[in-house]
This record gives sequence, C-alpha cells and structure tokens, in this order.
Amino acid sequence: MDFVVLDFETTGLRNEDTIIEIGYVWIKDGTIKDMRSTLVNPGRSISRRITQITGITNAMVKDAPEIAEIIEKFSKFLRGKIIVAHNAGFDMRFLNNALEHAGLDRINEYICTMRMFRGYKKKLGVTDSGAKLSDLTAYFGLHNDNAHRALDDAKVTADAFLQMNEVVKWEDWVSGKPVKKQSARAAAYMEHLDAEMAIEDIASEMNVKVSTVMKYFLDWITENNYKCYHTFLLSALPSAQLCKAVSEQARHEGRVKRLYQLFEGQVEFGQVQLILRLKQLEILDGFMEELK
Repeated sequence: MDFVVLDFETTGLRNEDTIIEIGYVWIKDGTIKDMRSTLVNPGRSISRRITQITGITNAMVKDAPEIAEIIEKFSKFLRGKIIVAHNAGFDMRFLNNALEHAGLDRINEYICTMRMFRGYKKKLGVTDSGAKLSDLTAYFGLHNDNAHRALDDAKVTADAFLQMNEVVKWEDWVSGKPVKKQSARAAAYMEHLDAEMAIEDIASEMNVKVSTVMKYFLDWITENNYKCYHTFLLSALPSAQLCKAVSEQARHEGRVKRLYQLFEGQVEFGQVQLILRLKQLEILDGFMEELK
C-alpha cells in the first residue's frame, strides 16, 4: 500500500489562510521511497509571528510557485495513495481548500497519527495522554531539529507511523467520509457510457435531461476513454477563445460556480464543469486546437 505522509506550513490557522510550504514522505510497501518539499508563494505577506515559528520569510517565498500552479500535479501524485498527517484535520482543511479552488475533488480518506498514537499507547497500556507532534517525537526517540518546517515534521511523522504500524493496524485509523456504494441507477449510467451509447440516447433511455447524464459522464471520463466521446466533447464545448479564457481564469477562481458567474451569458454551467475536467485530465489544449 502507498502512503504519503505530509505536512503543511501556513500563513495562519484561519480558513482564509494559505499554504507556504509542503513537505511529504512517500512510503511504498513499508519502505520510504521518496521525500520532497517545496516553498509556496501565498500571494500575501507572511507575518512576523509565522516567520518566528517556521523560519520562513517573505524573501524565501518570493520566487516560489503559487499553490494554484502546483495543486493539479500534486493531486495526481496523491491519487491512489492514503494521506497520513499529524493532527490531520488541519492539513486536510488546507489541502481540500486548495483542491476546491482548483475545481478538483476533495480528499476525504486519511490517517491522523495523533489519533493513531493515542490508540497505540492505549493498546500498550501507556497512561500518558500527550499526543502533540513533540510528544510523538519524544516517545519514539526521534530527532527533529527543524520543527515547524514541513519536510522535517513529515519525516518524524513517517518514522513514527511505520513503528506504530507494527502494533496497530493502519486500516483501523482511516477516517473521513466513507465512499458511498454505487446505486443500481448510477451503475446503469456507467454501463451505457462504457457501451459508448450517445449521451442523448442515454438521457432518453433513463428519462432524464442531458445535463443529468453529464454529471455521471464527468466522473466516467478519463485520459484513456475520452476518445469514445471525442465528437460529442467538441460539440459540447464553447469556442476555443472561451475555453482558453475559462481555463486561464481557473488559476485564480477555480470554483465552478464562481467561474460560471464570471462568464454568465457566454458559457453554460455544464460547459465550465467540462472545461475544468478536461483541464484536469490535461487534454483541454488538444480540443482547443480543434475548435479553432
């Protein structure tokens, strides 16, 4: 199983704050495969207090990429892996904010090593209740000379996670929303799409509007199967000029509703969804060339 142990440093604790550093450790089959970090330009000034805590200055992030520039690639890397973080609710809030702003799907499954550590100690009969990252580090005899830097915090979290896995099962600590079981009706939409039935015919067969079919279509379409509906996609998209405008604006306003409001009268809500999905799959440029 693949895990990504991650940690973020941010401009603050509020929902409107943003990421200034990403650090992660990739664990594959129980072994650390890779570890990386990057500074992120928050697009705003970093307060003196945050600099005192993290050591990250405005000068350090001046030439760093903004989160909007890297979140799609990072999202693809995270796909199929389970996220691990200490006090994961904090990191997941900032990750999901960035994903939503880019029009990408939220991630709801993750492991919080704070909760896992409490369960680990309970199983061993340890009565001490401390579960901060410093408590975790001290308990496992780990060294973190650069606390509150993303990669260093991710490293000690990864080491502790691997040690806890020897006593408690990671499967018991996956939290977040469970994936809903696909309904029979949803399965019928997917079967029709797999059979390459025309979108209009699926709408007629299921007695719904084309826009309803499109909701399932956006989940179904991938980099591998879009060619089945290539002609339909070309007809469903607006002009290349509008596609480009929506795509570029998505770097700053990734939410579908907000983009629709900005382009209201020129592009439909479903077209915005479709543009963002094709952009996510990195196949939008090809369609824009054909629309010229």
